[in-house]
Amino acid sequence: MIPYPIERALKKIGSNISLARRARGWSQEDFAQRLDVSISTVRRLESGFHGAALHTFLRALHLLGFLEHIVQLTSVENDSLGATLLQKQLPKHIHSKRSDFSNQPYAVHDSLADSDELEGF
Repeated sequence: MIPYPIERALKKIGSNISLARRARGWSQEDFAQRLDVSISTVRRLESGFHGAALHTFLRALHLLGFLEHIVQLTSVENDSLGATLLQKQLPKHIHSKRSDFSNQPYAVHDSLADSDELEGF
């Protein structure tokens, strides 16, 4: 069973695809050829049938010039909930897990700390 909001969205998107196709003067047969699918697949896509393959749906959007809109819509930059959740997961402080810093390549050794070589650096 498909939730009602999904069913409603599929029907609206299918209707929008149909309208965009007709605005371009393409018949369902023309559109099917361009998509490399059967006419019945175009009919199902335009009716909002839930079994239409995602790649067919995306190819249709590409042909109609809407693919970039979908890509942008699903972009991380547009995911305010995801950004909020990630922000909450970030640690307040980051502590090193190493207790011995002398093995690190940029550690300042005691012999250099007292020298004037690094003064003003």
